[in-house]
Amino acid sequence: MTERRARRRLQRWLALLGITAALSACGDYGPDMRAELGKALPAGWHVERFQIDEWEVINWAADHWSYHYTAQIAATEDLYRELGTLSGQTIVTRSEHKNSYHVIKGRALAALRTKGWDTDFGYGRVLAVADGKALSEFPAERIVVGTPRFETFLKAAQQDLVLQQDQLLEAQRLYNARSQKWKAEREAEDAASHTDQALAQEQQTLRMDRINMSLLVSQRINEADRALQLENWQKRNAYQKELDDQNAALREAYRTRIEALRKSVSRPEFNQRTRPSYDEERALEREYRNALDQAFVRYKSDLAEFQREWEQRRAQLGGAIEAQVREDLDNREAALNVRLQQRQDERHAGVRKQAQEQKELERMRTDLQRREVTFLEQRTLINKLITNSSAPTL
Repeated sequence: MTERRARRRLQRWLALLGITAALSACGDYGPDMRAELGKALPAGWHVERFQIDEWEVINWAADHWSYHYTAQIAATEDLYRELGTLSGQTIVTRSEHKNSYHVIKGRALAALRTKGWDTDFGYGRVLAVADGKALSEFPAERIVVGTPRFETFLKAAQQDLVLQQDQLLEAQRLYNARSQKWKAEREAEDAASHTDQALAQEQQTLRMDRINMSLLVSQRINEADRALQLENWQKRNAYQKELDDQNAALREAYRTRIEALRKSVSRPEFNQRTRPSYDEERALEREYRNALDQAFVRYKSDLAEFQREWEQRRAQLGGAIEAQVREDLDNREAALNVRLQQRQDERHAGVRKQAQEQKELERMRTDLQRREVTFLEQRTLINKLITNSSAPTL
């Protein structure tokens, strides 16, 4: 086994000594690694020198090889890299002068596929060294650091940043004010839930009143009947008082006329009660009695008429009260339905308004955050540029 290893090592060194030059260019023993590295480089770079320091076959059957190499790559023109964007202008700085070079060392792999050789130079590291791109590859709206135009632009960018800061503070103030208003409206809508509770309670009361309508009618009938009884008693007393007053007036008038008659007759004639005086007195008495009878007849007639009306009203009391109770309940229900509909409309309108306002606040907040990030990025970039320039520090 030791002899086999020694033989393999000898074969490897012989092959290395014989074909190192070929491997440095293009290989009957593998791909042209210099050309493959050139393909891996970005625009603006080319391979000046390439040397394979060591190689080994990982798998002869599958043609999978490994190389350790040293290469020198150079810039074909001035190259630039982007620092950021200010006031719509792309800020670039020169990262490489034309013909500047880098020496890179590394390990590369090559594997033969159906379509040809597949190589891997660890491109991430290679690309990190070969930084920058041609100025023409950047947008037309660009500023190159270090030029006279850049100094003027940087001062204008500083002034623009101050304006952006003021605008950002105003936008923040408007957002806070609108957010507070939105919260107040939310709290007001929550407070309106007491109105919803009151309406629900009123609905429940109305429902129970309909269920207990017969009891409500009975209570009202009893109340109305007591009122009618009181009215009956008061009316009878009124009629009786009117009769008593008329009787008293008739009696007083009769007494006055009798006294007047007696005063007009001499005492001897009065004592003897002569026929003429007696007849006249009897006539006054009959007139008085007739007036009393007429007053009593009117009293009885008025009382009887009132009694008939009263009994008729009492007889109709139940139906009238039931109809009134139904009408009252219907009116209450109609009014309640109007208020419920109004409240529902208000609630729906409030929900829509709250949703729209919340959506608008989210949009404002997102825009504000975006502007804040942009502002911080631009301020950081300006301070970074100022550090490497003669402009005063912000």
